Amino acid sequence: IEKETKEKAAAYEAEVISRCEKLEKDTKEACEKLDMDTKAAYFSNQTFRIGSKEVTVRIYYAGATPFKKALENWTLQPSTYEKSPFYNVQKDKTGTLTDAGFAYYTYGDDHSINSFIYVSPTAVYETRDEGKTWYNITPKAK
Repeated sequence: IEKETKEKAAAYEAEVISRCEKLEKDTKEACEKLDMDTKAAYFSNQTFRIGSKEVTVRIYYAGATPFKKALENWTLQPSTYEKSPFYNVQKDKTGTLTDAGFAYYTYGDDHSINSFIYVSPTAVYETRDEGKTWYNITPKAK
């Protein structure tokens, strides 16, 4: 009986290890598919409101390494989609509306969006409270 119990315990342990390894592999693959540290860390044709104005743009995750680096060499200013710091860095330039500019966001330490910036061809706006309050942060012309 003792030998049989040890064999069953060993078989059970092997099954648990196998299932854990499969779960770890599946989890890793799922996380890789959701990787936000790539040139594809954006969402196309996203619509939001600034006051009474509704805009539809591509929104970039500015914490992604390629986009973070692009922002380092860019001065915040009104801009078109095609002149955004992300335009030449992004994986795909098609599949999104472009007339209204673009937007980008960053996460805070608590993993919630701490800054969301909308850049239009004529002005720059920021919200830090999920769009409840928008501030015109357009730099003054020099």
